[in-house]
Amino acid sequence: MPIARRVASPSSHVMQRLILCCGLAIAGVPCASAQSGAKPTPSPVPAVNTLPAPDKDGPARFAGEISIQGIKLGFTLVLTRATGATPASATIAIPMQGLKESPLEDVSNDGLTWRFTLKPPQAPEAAHAKFDITLADDQASGKGTLNQNGQTFPVTLRRLMAGESADLKRPQTPVAPFPYESREITFVNPADGAEFAGTLTLPSRGADATATFPGVVLITGSGTQDRDETILGHKPFLVIADHLTRAGIAVFRVDDRGFGGLKDPKNGTGDTRTFASDISSAMDALLKQPEIDATRVGLIGHSEGGLIAPLVATQRNDVAFIVLLAGPGVPGDEILREQMLAILRAQGTPRPLIERISTAQVAAMAAAKTDDAAKLRQSAEKLVIAQTMPDAPPDAKPEPAMIDGAVKALTEPWMKTFITLDPRDALGRVTCPVLALNGALDVQVLPAQNVPEITRALANGKCKDLTAIVLPGLNHLFQPAKTGAPSEYATIETTFDPKALAIITQWITERTKTTARP
Repeated sequence: MPIARRVASPSSHVMQRLILCCGLAIAGVPCASAQSGAKPTPSPVPAVNTLPAPDKDGPARFAGEISIQGIKLGFTLVLTRATGATPASATIAIPMQGLKESPLEDVSNDGLTWRFTLKPPQAPEAAHAKFDITLADDQASGKGTLNQNGQTFPVTLRRLMAGESADLKRPQTPVAPFPYESREITFVNPADGAEFAGTLTLPSRGADATATFPGVVLITGSGTQDRDETILGHKPFLVIADHLTRAGIAVFRVDDRGFGGLKDPKNGTGDTRTFASDISSAMDALLKQPEIDATRVGLIGHSEGGLIAPLVATQRNDVAFIVLLAGPGVPGDEILREQMLAILRAQGTPRPLIERISTAQVAAMAAAKTDDAAKLRQSAEKLVIAQTMPDAPPDAKPEPAMIDGAVKALTEPWMKTFITLDPRDALGRVTCPVLALNGALDVQVLPAQNVPEITRALANGKCKDLTAIVLPGLNHLFQPAKTGAPSEYATIETTFDPKALAIITQWITERTKTTARP
């Protein structure tokens, strides 16, 4: 159960790297902040329908749920019995953690009982997820347990009907054919030779073969993510790119450093300043495209991307505008403190436990700023206990691997930079127009904490064109939400609120004098 950190493949982050809290990491990706006392949330497992019954002799497909301290983690499971010399096998997919269908190991089957293990890459043995499931006599359902990091959680299964899908519904995801061109672009950051790949979407030139367009580079939030900023089946950057390109604005979205095995000389140790250098290189690559008007190119950054965009804008004089989507306005340690409190409150965590976790987190953040290794490990252990063993006796000790993971997360270069870097320094030097957009229900980058500081820094600095809007009812991902808790992200079908898309498009159109296209 490692502290949430910069999440890599199998897909992308679940909660973004801004969250410093422990959740069940079934697939090596932290779940949506599973805390004691959290209120149950609906699982994206389809309801029973009237489709034909499944073939009992073929592979058995199940929709399942893991109950993690009040949160329901949905998954799909395929069980195949042994036939002749072919042993029993099983696969699992956990959409809420970005895990696509993957083979399970140590699969055994004895009548109605199944046992298997999910072994996250490079994870210690304690982090292996061991399932023990017993099917009902009619094999239409099942129940059992999951054991991971010394903790046991109940599991339930429901067999899927023939033809029934357990896929998450994402109706906003664009589907081809598109009324614009898509171009694959590769480039290198000359600072260290890191390699990148991305997609440029270009509006149609129509009858004017020499037309040029304004352009934007999209900057992902924290975590090693793909160019679409894929999370829980949502592809927000693909949705944004499609919307803007249809409106006459070219969009360049890029895989993060090291994603998909691309060359990363820093081997995953890059920090926010490293990523700012990467985005500057991406902007150079965009400016080389003949269809782009070099005087009308800007940046759109989400979450940590909203920290990176001002850094880039202060390092070069050709950034025409920046859009901050849930961007931070205070140093990371302050964000993490309020983030933790807001998430726990949104999940209904009891107040005494909230205070205990918050106290432990503040101490861990303070220790991370020092060179006192003993103090850091001691504070990390207290944080792990508070988050994952709230009902344990005073002398309880977490798995050493859990403490190791916490210490590593607290001391990696990205975290050290994030908790000390003050975004107001760069914001005060930004000269181009800025749109700061936030969701009122954001519990990761709280608008009350960050928006006033963003506007104050810009207004007191060199920015002469500032628009700041807090949109009611939207969460950190700009989805319409009820509480804003990360546990809701996967259950919401909307990827990016249409009203927010319209605001971004209109604002950029006005600053670049773009003629909107149908």
